[in-house]
Amino acid sequence: MNKSLSLPYTEQEIQRWREERRRHYPSKSNIEKKLSEKLINSEVIEREAKMRREQLKEILTKQAELGVEVAEIPSYYLEDSNQGHRREDNKSFTKKGRLPNNFGKREKYDKKDRFAKRQKSHHKDSF
Repeated sequence: MNKSLSLPYTEQEIQRWREERRRHYPSKSNIEKKLSEKLINSEVIEREAKMRREQLKEILTKQAELGVEVAEIPSYYLEDSNQGHRREDNKSFTKKGRLPNNFGKREKYDKKDRFAKRQKSHHKDSF
């Protein structure tokens, strides 16, 4: 009952696939190489962002000097991204960093629709 599998791949294609797989396999050296590339890329991005922030500050001061109406820009645009801009939400994350799944769960203290149902009138004369 041993049937040989007939593969449509040639020996050269299989060899190329193995070489490609060996080259990109997540070995310790490949992981370190990718981490160093990410670090370099993040440094470049950070330098460019810092340069753009400086240019924006210069443009805004120049506009103010010339008497042009200066555009309103949120303060975190001009801050370093190392400090990070985080919106302060009331949402808490789970251990994995995800928002909790609250689908189908009633909110006990939802004040928006508190009186969604029409209230009974105690006064007969009111209507």
